[in-house]
Amino acid sequence: MRKTALILLALLMSVLPVSLAACAAAQNTVALDICQPAGEQPAKESAGDSDIQMSVKEQEVAGDVESVTLTIKNISAKDYTYGAMYALEAEQNGVWSEVTPVSDVMWIEIAYMIAAGQSAESETTLNAVYGTLKSGRYRVAKEFVDFNGNSLTAYGTFTVK
Repeated sequence: MRKTALILLALLMSVLPVSLAACAAAQNTVALDICQPAGEQPAKESAGDSDIQMSVKEQEVAGDVESVTLTIKNISAKDYTYGAMYALEAEQNGVWSEVTPVSDVMWIEIAYMIAAGQSAESETTLNAVYGTLKSGRYRVAKEFVDFNGNSLTAYGTFTVK
């Protein structure tokens, strides 16, 4: 079982970065969802029945905050992987829009695993990537992939004062 999981993880790591790079280049954005267009999306949170629940530890931060801590909970019976890549979205008039980074962003090619029933924390850099944030409501969006190749996006919200 462990050997199969490692083989699947290696395969995922070899295929996913190529797909993400091609999509990001085609969209000229910091892409999170594989080849899903960036832009405005209806304001929604992670579904209550989602396999992954994600929240931001720091519910209120200053605009020049260096980072926030994501708390990730796998409430499913499946193992998931996720990478360093994330997207930051801002809510305006009930619509979430992706925030444009202040400079080019390069992501390390790494796959973290979160086992069924486990929790993890992940520090997410904001200021170096997005600069000083204006006051408002934001969310971090992160993609998770199970070993069957099914993906989902989880969101963690916070407020900038």
